[in-house]
Amino acid sequence: MKRPFVSKVFCACFFLLWFTSAWAYYGTKVERLRLPNGFRLVLLEEPSKEVVSSQLWIEVGSAYEEESQAGIAHLIEHMIFKPTQKNPEGVASVIESIGGRINAFTSFDYTVFHFTVKSKGLGKALEALADAVLAPLFDPEELEREREVVIEEIKMSRDDPDKKFRQALWANAFEAHPYRRPILGFEGSLKEVKREDLIRFHSTWYVPQRMVLVVVGAFDKGRLKAQVERLFGIEGRSSPSRLPLYEGPLRRPKFFVQMGAQREVISLAFRIPGMSLEEALVFDLLEELLAGGRNSRLFKSLVEKDLAVSVEARSITLKESGLFTVEVTPKRGREVEVLKAIKEELQSMAIGGLTKDEIERAKKRLERNLFYSFETTEEKAHLLGFFEVMLGNAELLQDYVRIIRGIKEKEVSEIVKKYLLKGFPVIGILTSQEREGVEDRLLGVFSPLVASRLNNGAKLLLLKREGLPTVAVTVAFHGGVSCESEQKGGITALLAKGLTRGTFGLSASEISSRLEKMGGMLEGFYGRDAFGLKGKVVKENLKDFVKLLSEVILKVSFPRQEVDKAKEEQLEEIKRQRENLTAYAFQLFRSEFFKGHPYGLNPLGTEESVKGLSREDLMEYWRSFATPDRMVISVVGDVEPEALFKLFEKALGVKWNTGKEGGIDRAFAWVPPRFFKEVEYGKGEQVHIIWGFPAPEFLSQDYEAFTLLEAFLGGQKGRPFKRLREELGLAYQISFFYSAGSKGGYCGFYLSTSPEKLEVSKEALKEVLKDLLTEQIREDELENAKEYLLSNYEIDLEDPLRLSLVIALDELNGRGASYHLAFPEKVKALSPFVFSRKLKGYLNPEGGAWLLLKPSP
Repeated sequence: MKRPFVSKVFCACFFLLWFTSAWAYYGTKVERLRLPNGFRLVLLEEPSKEVVSSQLWIEVGSAYEEESQAGIAHLIEHMIFKPTQKNPEGVASVIESIGGRINAFTSFDYTVFHFTVKSKGLGKALEALADAVLAPLFDPEELEREREVVIEEIKMSRDDPDKKFRQALWANAFEAHPYRRPILGFEGSLKEVKREDLIRFHSTWYVPQRMVLVVVGAFDKGRLKAQVERLFGIEGRSSPSRLPLYEGPLRRPKFFVQMGAQREVISLAFRIPGMSLEEALVFDLLEELLAGGRNSRLFKSLVEKDLAVSVEARSITLKESGLFTVEVTPKRGREVEVLKAIKEELQSMAIGGLTKDEIERAKKRLERNLFYSFETTEEKAHLLGFFEVMLGNAELLQDYVRIIRGIKEKEVSEIVKKYLLKGFPVIGILTSQEREGVEDRLLGVFSPLVASRLNNGAKLLLLKREGLPTVAVTVAFHGGVSCESEQKGGITALLAKGLTRGTFGLSASEISSRLEKMGGMLEGFYGRDAFGLKGKVVKENLKDFVKLLSEVILKVSFPRQEVDKAKEEQLEEIKRQRENLTAYAFQLFRSEFFKGHPYGLNPLGTEESVKGLSREDLMEYWRSFATPDRMVISVVGDVEPEALFKLFEKALGVKWNTGKEGGIDRAFAWVPPRFFKEVEYGKGEQVHIIWGFPAPEFLSQDYEAFTLLEAFLGGQKGRPFKRLREELGLAYQISFFYSAGSKGGYCGFYLSTSPEKLEVSKEALKEVLKDLLTEQIREDELENAKEYLLSNYEIDLEDPLRLSLVIALDELNGRGASYHLAFPEKVKALSPFVFSRKLKGYLNPEGGAWLLLKPSP
């Protein structure tokens, strides 16, 4: 609570109602009053002083702005200092003429105008401030000059590496809340703000019910009350209310890097809740425990152990949310060790590792800091204003020490667990040079994934999700269609069907019956580069589920009768694929596009190849590719890591299947295929068009750009849909697709239309692609695509089984199990320029490959 909000106080009996309370440490009294129009006054008399400090707090800041007017609250703060009708030289000149000083600042939640003068000058200073705040002219010429001044302030801030870094930290920490925007606003938004916008914002928010005047020092109380009532007792307008927005702890760690500094800084930022005095003070105490001096935990574990030069912790509690940050200047190359040490200290605190002695020392430091902040009238006025505006009652300041002294070790542990360990941080690095791989290493420290290896070499991954009633499990192996031959085409699909249809000890019906009893499901899966098993079970029956899973993996038998049934099913699927013209068109396209490589094979195989597959073929394939060293086990659920490891080590930690090198494992020596192929499908009314291009493989740095491209061009907001369907009426079904494997990828357009519209449809597609590659991509258009992509990404990964599969495949194929955590940030980082540049390396309006599936004449 770096800067120690406002509840409804009681209204007037006639004009004023007074509240008093003992001021515990100075023997004086804080008095509060509320005018009938809602204006509040907070007084602290100190007759021995020769000066008086006054602060006018307005409950409006940058968080109240519209995105398009970012910076307007701060600009108005500047304009308040301009000449008015009463004071042609402005409020600052008036106050300085009587030997005083005045300044102001804008925050997220409030704007404050504060001055200090000799006691005899209080009346004149208040007259000038009330006039400036309540009756600004917003002169057009003054506005233009001040707009440029603020823009220069923004530029100066951008030139300061520390300020720029901290702004990036807030921008990354919040996704929807206005706290993510700089208080100064943006150069672009300020240039668009008009005088009418300032007048509207001021009249909306600068109203008595949102104002608090604090006065501390020597003053005549009766005269002051009368003056305040005269100056601020104007008829009050109501102001709109804002719905609180708290985004909750981050659900995945985030990372950003900023270049341009001469030194290196690492900052961790955890989202914490908005202002509550009790919780805010626990965060203040946590700040002291972690980095409040040479005896603090992080000083000992980082600075004294030569991992860092300095460390600082800060609790920044705002009205609706906040950040708890730890900032470290690390020794070069020790960044990962620094983060691990911070995490270890947090984990120690969470499990009761705090001592009574260290908590008492931290409490004493907090009390000392409070008393230090009471040395001047200006500092007292600020504290009283903060408590009145942010907590609703300035008198709560007297409870500060009582609450601090009453905090127990358990409260600190609960705060750490609830907000710092259940959530994840933003990790930012301010540095002078880029270093390869630092992002993955640092994100890995705070990854929610726990990785281990069984004794036979198999990888076991756990993503713990507390509160889940089920546990999802995926067991994945290297293999899939990329390891098939034309003669054995479809073998992986057939094997996936047969995995749960019998073992040497259990029949298909017995496996099914056991799954039903335990509330579980288990099935095989396959793809281009992997195959395996996936399933889920209610948490209480996980032990029985894993036992059955090991039975399937270690003793699968592929009974001949079940294999024959599965072959019949697969042959029916091949026929249905042929009847589904869209699916048939895509398979024809892939077979030509990936000619000579298994990616061109039909995953279902052909009728000939499937009929030729036998039980022995499946057993040989299984023994060749289903080996511990090719296996990844991914678990998502509310399970403890140690218990899970013991469970799987006992069930699957033995060695089985010697395996062999198999399949085709080569990358493409890529020559972009340019073909124009026409295939007739018999009687029909539509031609199915696929226009495709080579695209990034699974591990390419361009993968995220093409995933975003699919969202950018797809759907009803996409350019192909708008152009070909809405404007030209050429097709009902039109889409853009992108598919990536570990050894290559492809993308392109698909549509179905009437044969007579074929040529105009082809030209329209070329126009769409040409415009995409030659016109500047609008930032708002790209941001909408990002929002659509990432929202659907989040929705998809809400399913634990889907998430378990994604984690297993990412780890198996070399992207790493934590890739799904990094993906959103990689997408968000794509600017229109970078996005466009990446596309141009693959797409060409005059190239590509065409597949036309046409009705017979």
